[in-house]
Amino acid sequence: VAPLTTALMTSVPKHNSGVASAINNAISRVGSPLVTAVIFVAVVSSFYSAIQERVPGVDTSAPAFRQEVAPLNPPEEGADPAVARAAREASTDSFHLAVLVAAGLMVIGAVVHGFGIRNPRREPEAPQQEEEPAGVARAARVDTVPDDVPCLPVPQPTALPENPRLGHPRPDPA
Repeated sequence: VAPLTTALMTSVPKHNSGVASAINNAISRVGSPLVTAVIFVAVVSSFYSAIQERVPGVDTSAPAFRQEVAPLNPPEEGADPAVARAAREASTDSFHLAVLVAAGLMVIGAVVHGFGIRNPRREPEAPQQEEEPAGVARAARVDTVPDDVPCLPVPQPTALPENPRLGHPRPDPA
């Protein structure tokens, strides 16, 4: 996700970066559930139509049947052996279809990435100068203290007086 975010954020002007970030966030949150839904629709429709072809007398649209036989799961105990066998075969076929749909979506994503996402070279933006009020001169920036400015010496840390309780003798008051 980081390379995609970087590609997106560097491809838009700075004044549109908030909108680009919002769109990126929305797509990243919606994209995964949307892809999952597409794959699920393919699996379910393939699964029940395959059972309908293998066992013609079964009404696969009935809620009771769908409760008893679910895609990619073994049928409940006591299910008709022909339906159980058809469900196993349909689950395998549906899983293969799910893998193909996922691979197709990945190829589509690669094509979009290859042709649609570019990192154009941008000209460096000139630094924006703040406008000074009329009649006010801009002060020169001083990074160091000039030699002609007197400075007070900074006191250096001194040693602490010795303490006999800590094993240090006091100096003789001579």
